[in-house]
Amino acid sequence: MTSSALPPLVLAESGIRLLTEEPVGCQAFDAGSGRVVSGRLGYQQVDEVGPGRWIAVATWRPDGLPPGLALRVEDTWTLSGANHLRVDRRLVGTGGAGTSGAGTGVTVCLRLGLRLPDGSDAVRFCAPAMVYSPAQHAEPARYVFSDSRLSYPSVTLWEPTSRWAVSLQRVSVATFDSHPDRVPGQRDFLQRTDIGSVGFDTTGEDPALVAFWPWSEVDRSAMLDAKGTPATAYHLVGDRLEAQVSYEILCNEADTFGDAVLAAYAAAVERMRPEPAQLSFSLEESIELRARSMAKT
Repeated sequence: MTSSALPPLVLAESGIRLLTEEPVGCQAFDAGSGRVVSGRLGYQQVDEVGPGRWIAVATWRPDGLPPGLALRVEDTWTLSGANHLRVDRRLVGTGGAGTSGAGTGVTVCLRLGLRLPDGSDAVRFCAPAMVYSPAQHAEPARYVFSDSRLSYPSVTLWEPTSRWAVSLQRVSVATFDSHPDRVPGQRDFLQRTDIGSVGFDTTGEDPALVAFWPWSEVDRSAMLDAKGTPATAYHLVGDRLEAQVSYEILCNEADTFGDAVLAAYAAAVERMRPEPAQLSFSLEESIELRARSMAKT
């Protein structure tokens, strides 16, 4: 069956509804002119290909950039039980020569709005190693962090009244990275990188969990300077860009915020199964080197 929207998705018994009317965010950067164009898209076509499985497609041709750039985003949504969704995103870009052949780059965003049940209390968020306290997200803003600044690319929302948590996690970590093509002071730039970013947006009526590929820290960032200048990396399209990135959306009961954070960590550990690295120095030598370094600063 074909339509132009996903069916209503309610996570388990939480009553939390996923808002997927505009789940695709796109930004394009023309390196020759320095111009940035952005858009938020709904799907143009959604095909149900099996029980609890849909393939959804959005296409974008940005206005205001050199002609020819086209982007196709294909999201495969898979519902595995009431508590678990997976999104496999495939991105194809073409026609990215840009002004004077300098090149055009793109970044795409998966945006998941969350319609909370009536009577929900103030929610809390966790972005591991960056955000734990409500004081850290008191102001309405987009709090987004590069995967390289998180202990794992994951973000969690916990609702204290219903005691349910929702996490958005990248399924696999980045496999390549390169030096950005930028000059001092430049906040938008081309970069061949698989590093993404995840976070949350509290500027709208409903909170949203977001994930970018490649990375973007949209309202405030520590990546470039101490002033918090926002920064966005755009992967060069060239003649053709093909990329794939996968995410999981997990929903679970959690009596406390700590339980919600622990469940998110446990899911990441189960998925990645980290093992201690074999190092060429001992723990004692490491402690001594750190102590020497601290003494010099």
